Amino acid sequence: MIFWRKFLNNAVKIVIIILIIIILTVSVTFLIKSLSKDISNSSNSNNTVVNLKYDELITKYSQEHKVDKAIIYAVIDVESSFRSDVVSKAGAIGLMQIMPETFNDMLLKTGENLSENDLFVPDVNIKYGIIYLRYLYDYFNNWDLVIVSYNAGIGNVKNWIQNPDYYDGNQFLKIPFKETSGYFNKVKSKIEFYDDYFKVNSNE
Repeated sequence: MIFWRKFLNNAVKIVIIILIIIILTVSVTFLIKSLSKDISNSSNSNNTVVNLKYDELITKYSQEHKVDKAIIYAVIDVESSFRSDVVSKAGAIGLMQIMPETFNDMLLKTGENLSENDLFVPDVNIKYGIIYLRYLYDYFNNWDLVIVSYNAGIGNVKNWIQNPDYYDGNQFLKIPFKETSGYFNKVKSKIEFYDDYFKVNSNE
């Protein structure tokens, strides 16, 4: 009788211990999944997948021409989603969607002997996209104006910033082109994302 009583007591203890382990395991698993989901949502709230395939080239030319990496990544992301073979209906080519006319203008500044087809080469496209961004910044001294100009053209932006209905001297009140307005908002959002990403993941 005593034997069976001890046996039952031990069995009950074992069952209780197993139940506690199961409850703890389920609780921990649920907590980990919840935390992982929260971290994923907070670090990638705009569903951006970080593509580092061209990071070496982007880093090289961003440092050479003093253009922030986050801006370059944002422009490439919005323009081509990091596809080097894309050609737009307007004729813009490659990763940074450079128009052949713009490319030729920048070639006059660098003196390099390249052809339009070279814009399909990531090294060339990234280099000249960044050169053009730098050119626009040297002209406007304002990155918001650079982003808008990259889409709408420098001539349009020069006219818009003279109109107080569009520009108040510090920021756009209205961007006349619907496409450019959407483009500007997308690029600004991506810049914020990549800026946060590189700050968190910087090895420097």
